[in-house]
Amino acid sequence: MSEKELKESFGRFGKITSAVIMRKEDGTSKGFGFVNVERHEDAMKAVAAIHEKAIGKEQKIVWCSRAQKKSERETELRNRFKHIKMERIKQFSGINLYIKNLEDDITEEQLRKEFSVFGSIRSLKIMTDEKNNSKGFGFICFDSTDEAQRAIAEMNNRPLQGTNKPLYVAFHEPKEIRRQKLAQEQLQRKQNPRPNMLQAVYPPPGYSYPSNAGPPQYIYPPQLVRQQPSRGWTYPPPPTHLPYPPPTQPPATRSQVRPQASGLSRSRPKPPQSVRRPNGNEILSLEQLEQYSFEQQKILLGEKLYPLIMKKQPERAGKITGMLLDSGWGTEELFSLIEDEQKLNLKIEDAMAVLSNH
Repeated sequence: MSEKELKESFGRFGKITSAVIMRKEDGTSKGFGFVNVERHEDAMKAVAAIHEKAIGKEQKIVWCSRAQKKSERETELRNRFKHIKMERIKQFSGINLYIKNLEDDITEEQLRKEFSVFGSIRSLKIMTDEKNNSKGFGFICFDSTDEAQRAIAEMNNRPLQGTNKPLYVAFHEPKEIRRQKLAQEQLQRKQNPRPNMLQAVYPPPGYSYPSNAGPPQYIYPPQLVRQQPSRGWTYPPPPTHLPYPPPTQPPATRSQVRPQASGLSRSRPKPPQSVRRPNGNEILSLEQLEQYSFEQQKILLGEKLYPLIMKKQPERAGKITGMLLDSGWGTEELFSLIEDEQKLNLKIEDAMAVLSNH
């Protein structure tokens, strides 16, 4: 198309002050151009009449709109893409499942066979790397929310037939939703500070506990560092040993022990048996964690997560570890971060995004 044809196509709507087709160095058209109309009303009529219509001798369909700056176009495209993305999230909310802990030899056909009993499957995908090796997780999309909920209830924490690893099955949450939840949790903690709560302190990697010592408990808030009020508690560098809280009641002296009446048994009560604590070099398992209280489980998980996070974010490892432990996730979810490096990296990215915004 030439500038003359361009002027003829737009000239019927008003006076044209200039028309140009952008060209390459060799003179060939770049496929776009500009037309300047004298009156704004005439320009609006031309846009309404010519947009997505065929013009010129070649009768080629053209796209026509007001000329925009690059920043305006980028903002408009960004908002349009964000809107489309949110619509897709709403469309698949409640029916798209995230599945992990898949063994390397599990195929999509096997997974479809196991999950098809819960309903009609729209799509199923096991994620793979460049060499087509399984990454150990995937996605399944059902037709309805009821079908997806049945699959979660029946298959979460259960292994597939012929495998040993229990699956993790839950509704898929996009990264934006996870970041929003993490930001809301951080905001709630700042609005409801709990300075009197006891916090766990993590020993240096490789630290081994004495065989005759029970599992450490907590240290008091004076050991914590309050760097910035808006960012919550920050964990200090790990100490060389963990302090223990003072006993709640001093041991009775010999003079305080009353003699028992004659004829009664003098059997001494047996001291409670403490569960052996795994040292820093041992592999921690869910079975071992179940032997401790929930708060002690968080300490053990923190000792494993802290050195892993140190490799990625050494300056904020203590802060991120505290955020993960205080996130409200269950023991199994926190334990999965130790085994799943990719999931841990995602959580670290989400935490860094929250910290950078505050």
